[in-house]
Amino acid sequence: MDKLGIKATLYDVLGYITPGAIFIIGAYFCIYPIEEKRLPLLLQGNISISTAVIGCCASYLIGHILSSIGSAVFENRISISIFSKIYEFNTDRYDKRSVEIFGKKYTEIGSRTPMSYCQKNTPEIYETAFSFLTIYGFCRNSAISLLLLIPLIIHSASFNRIEYSAFAISVLFLMHQYMRFKSYYMHQIASSLMIK
Repeated sequence: MDKLGIKATLYDVLGYITPGAIFIIGAYFCIYPIEEKRLPLLLQGNISISTAVIGCCASYLIGHILSSIGSAVFENRISISIFSKIYEFNTDRYDKRSVEIFGKKYTEIGSRTPMSYCQKNTPEIYETAFSFLTIYGFCRNSAISLLLLIPLIIHSASFNRIEYSAFAISVLFLMHQYMRFKSYYMHQIASSLMIK
């Protein structure tokens, strides 16, 4: 892909393609319930290259839509104020260094400035931060994917209480992991300011 000038990252696969595929497959199973006898046949089915490419492209596009919806739902002021009480991120220890570098306290510089600083000045720290970003993007987008499937699942008569419970636990687990790894990402980026 790099020869074409296209650089795919792990974030593209885990953050967009995988949640998009989860949504497509989940919607398919809700609309067309699969009998237990037919499931092994479906899993063994041969998929052509063109079908795989179309599926990846569709998953990637839907993943971007899910990402936008996930950002709107989980990263608005109300959600951030709720989540920040659970996953506290105290910036006091970074303020002095932030004033030295940027002339402003850490909370006043926005999120892009320390990220760019980290990427430029401490690439080894940025690599770890990018891993956390990838995991939190996957969890956020997968959680919103499952949440958007709720109307289809409710409409589908093939789900029982145990499956509904497993579904709800999966959504809560993904939301927890999203906030956990977002916190790790933010701490990792901020820590780069402390290296002189």
